[in-house]
Amino acid sequence: MEGVAGAMNKELRVSDGRESVSAPGNRERSERNKGKPVEVFPIEHRRIHIRMNFRNLAKQCASLALAKKAKEILILDVRKLTSITDYFVICSGSSNIHVDTIADSIVSKLKSKRIDPLHIEGKSQAQWILIDYVGVIVHVFSEPIRKFYGLEKLWGEGGSVKFPEGKKSQEVK
Repeated sequence: MEGVAGAMNKELRVSDGRESVSAPGNRERSERNKGKPVEVFPIEHRRIHIRMNFRNLAKQCASLALAKKAKEILILDVRKLTSITDYFVICSGSSNIHVDTIADSIVSKLKSKRIDPLHIEGKSQAQWILIDYVGVIVHVFSEPIRKFYGLEKLWGEGGSVKFPEGKKSQEVK
């Protein structure tokens, strides 16, 4: 079993889209590489940072909600109003089962594209499910709960974003 010092001395070798951990300075060329140079990075840099366009992610979430027959889909640009996120996607379902289905569809389709939510809240009651993708927060409401909280009125100053898959998104008043 390796100690912390041993783990910190390891390096990550990336070649041809594959990765492996090797000892520092080990730049052997395998048959698979056929003489191509092997890039060596410290293991701390293993995380892959993907630059995400949050506007497109919000539109994707809205389209996935539309595919499950969500009602009154609205994308709000809240970048000028808050630092917690860039966009809100707000939609409604006609029942708790419908709300849960819309949320599950969004999460599963984006997970298949390797986009995981930071946090999901409200799954047990399925009246207001919040899915947090950091730059995009998706709110899936049951119709009476949406009317009660009125998020579009609270955050409406940011303006709405149209998405091509849906009919014209609801304008904020």
